[in-house]
Amino acid sequence: MLISCLDAYNFLNEHKDLCPDIKIEYLPLSLPDQYAFDEKYLQQKKYAIALVGNQETTMKSFFERYVTEHPEVTYVYRKNDNGEFKYYTNSSDSPIGGGIREDYVNIIRSSKVTLYATSMLYGARDGHKNFNHVTPRFLELLAAGCHVLCRYIPNEDTKHFELEKFCPSIELYQQFEMLMDKALKETIEIDKYASYLKKHYTSVRAQQLKEILSR
Repeated sequence: MLISCLDAYNFLNEHKDLCPDIKIEYLPLSLPDQYAFDEKYLQQKKYAIALVGNQETTMKSFFERYVTEHPEVTYVYRKNDNGEFKYYTNSSDSPIGGGIREDYVNIIRSSKVTLYATSMLYGARDGHKNFNHVTPRFLELLAAGCHVLCRYIPNEDTKHFELEKFCPSIELYQQFEMLMDKALKETIEIDKYASYLKKHYTSVRAQQLKEILSR
């Protein structure tokens, strides 16, 4: 059985009685090669910040305070419009995109900064252990050439995906403001992004899967 979350994989290894007859292997999530990083995306930036997908409560509150104190900042946000998700900017009442994946990809490629939080911060369901899983969205945001401001609970999964390499876990508004100011002024480190993402494309995972199956 393949497990994509290192947090869950370690838990199962520590509690082998839960699945004594099942062999488990760790195979991390990945970014499809078709969404590979290209430095040309850095020339497409026209929005300062993009909020895509569900937003973790604390980071959203930091963002809302920041844009209130910095009204000149342009940002993209998603809202439910008569049962359909659409993207808007703070400077226009007309949608710039809908719920299709192509619109999502175009918006993050057109934005300088995005926010990301790992799953545990959204709260565990009653009666279930909640694993702190790094999702492909983190890779998608990097591949789009975005600065990514993060909030997470450090664990083996966040270490494997090296979140600290791109952003410390943000706990205070002052920290958020400082990192946001810095991100809006600076361009990303192209070589750093490219070399990191090369380790996480689906073609790499396919090779890792072949190795697992050959054992």
